[in-house]
Amino acid sequence: MKNRNEFLLIVDGSSLLATSYYASLPRALRKEKDEEKKEQMYPRLLKRDKQGHYCNALELFFHTLFTIVTFQRPSHLVICWDAGRNTFRKELWPAYKSNRQATPTPLRQQFETAYALCGQLGISQVRDTRYEADDFAGTIATRMCEYIPVRILTRDKDYFQLINDDIHIWYGMADLKKVKAWRKTHNMPSSLPSRVVLVNEDVLYKEFGYHPKAVPMIKCLFGDPSDNIPGVSGMGENRSIKLAEHYHSVAELYDPIDAVRTKADRQKLARLWRTWGITISPYSVLTRKGTDTRLNARQMAEICYELGKIRTDLDLEDCFEGEFGPDLFRCEFDPQTIFDVLEPFEIELKIGRKKNGIPGRPFNTRQTSGRPGVKKRNSTQATSFREGKKSSATKSAKSVQTTPAAGQPKGKAAKAAMAAETMPSASNVKAPKTGKPVRPTQKSRKGSAPLAASRKQNLSETQIKDDLLVKENQVDAGLNVSSNMPAAPKTTSSAKQKSRKAKGRKNANPAKLKNASAAESSPKENDFSLQALEQFEASQPFEVVVAGFDDGQEEEYGFESSSRSSFVNNSRSKSKAGRKKPSRPAPLNVQSHGQMEKQNAKKRQPRPRRNQRRYKPKKPQNQQTSPQA
Repeated sequence: MKNRNEFLLIVDGSSLLATSYYASLPRALRKEKDEEKKEQMYPRLLKRDKQGHYCNALELFFHTLFTIVTFQRPSHLVICWDAGRNTFRKELWPAYKSNRQATPTPLRQQFETAYALCGQLGISQVRDTRYEADDFAGTIATRMCEYIPVRILTRDKDYFQLINDDIHIWYGMADLKKVKAWRKTHNMPSSLPSRVVLVNEDVLYKEFGYHPKAVPMIKCLFGDPSDNIPGVSGMGENRSIKLAEHYHSVAELYDPIDAVRTKADRQKLARLWRTWGITISPYSVLTRKGTDTRLNARQMAEICYELGKIRTDLDLEDCFEGEFGPDLFRCEFDPQTIFDVLEPFEIELKIGRKKNGIPGRPFNTRQTSGRPGVKKRNSTQATSFREGKKSSATKSAKSVQTTPAAGQPKGKAAKAAMAAETMPSASNVKAPKTGKPVRPTQKSRKGSAPLAASRKQNLSETQIKDDLLVKENQVDAGLNVSSNMPAAPKTTSSAKQKSRKAKGRKNANPAKLKNASAAESSPKENDFSLQALEQFEASQPFEVVVAGFDDGQEEEYGFESSSRSSFVNNSRSKSKAGRKKPSRPAPLNVQSHGQMEKQNAKKRQPRPRRNQRRYKPKKPQNQQTSPQA
């Protein structure tokens, strides 16, 4: 019976170490194309230990590995390695993986170092020059899934063919946005490692459009450019996926093809493929004959199928000590051993630690009070520090105001009473220094008695000021004003001006003061009086009319109304006769939006090409009509 609380983690060690190496490379090395310059830059830019060994990929490799051990907690662990490229697949197809570049020197050196360090840490691992890491992982997964669930950590899509109910792939992806989208779409568990998605049969079909059993046939027919697997030329990806969903081996694919004897049989097979979504029949492609330099289609399909299929029947008795069982790959780590093994290479594991050592479940090292030994300030203390110190008298006054006495109204009634007490009365309202009437606020515009009194007082003050302005204008004109007018109140602006003049006189010279007093005593030339007006009228050949009087006031002050009316009428008639209507400007030539669009359309109209002829309908020839009878 399977134990669901435990699971086996199979790590593709070559893929993880290569990813760690290229992820930790400086930008200068990534952009450099010359291999000789790279060799010179490696010692200066890559991290090395005291003995001069490169360890930039080792640090990230073990950090990722022990992070998964700490947080995901696999009960069993095994690492599979690639020992080289001269495997049985290279013997079967010499061009297999020939398109890949040579392994860099620092990475090749760290492969050996990582394998040795994993052995010292007690981690189960396997490698062989005859097979690849895929074959070891496939064999271990298919045999161990009988006891416990299996998870495979890799970035290679070839492992998708191993997926079943007990074997799932932890597929690493570089795009973090894509990882979050996959997790949200397929409701994946939140306990997955960083930048990893869980791929099972449903996720594989929804994202890629095929099932796990179809992967070897897709690589057989379409090929794999990353591994330099050619496939059957002319098949295409769409037809390969559709055929691989129904034929899981080369023998199943060629059984109906070999059964075709006549043209009707071939058409029948084409109709069957059309129901699967294959519009163009691949019969001629799959039956192509070979030449002296090229194998036929069937031979290529059989070779590519062997190249793309992962072996699950390897004999691993010599690779591990003990028999296959639930306790074969169990992992138990000693923190002190991990520290002693990784310390010479200056590898620091930045993972959550326990008091005894690593690895362990992370704990919260931050205290709730912020810094250790420092008490956190409460909100009242914080506000007192911001606002400053306040006296005890103000605090007591506030407390007296806010606490109502016994028998006094509470709530809304208390607020209304306080508003009535603080409301300004008519006697308390004072005019500002500018002389403008006081305007009540919005809160006091609700028909209270003192407010009405203040409004009346403001209106009376405005009337008095208007009368004073009229009196001042008449006095300037030299006219007699009745003494019934109220006296003008002294404004603050005039008092300020007098005080400024007095200050200036104290500081001024006595000669300047004499000249100023003489000038004030002598009459000004600009002063206007009734006598000056009469002299001016006698010297002029026309009558003078004083504007600004009401009807009937001319006779009261010694002027005839007829002269004013005649002068006004003559001036109006002359102004009407001599006035010219202003000439309107000529209307602008403004085009409407539709006219502008038409002009732009004419400009944008492309010219016809040289070889493009315009065919115009021929005009009908004049037919001879019979003469009318």
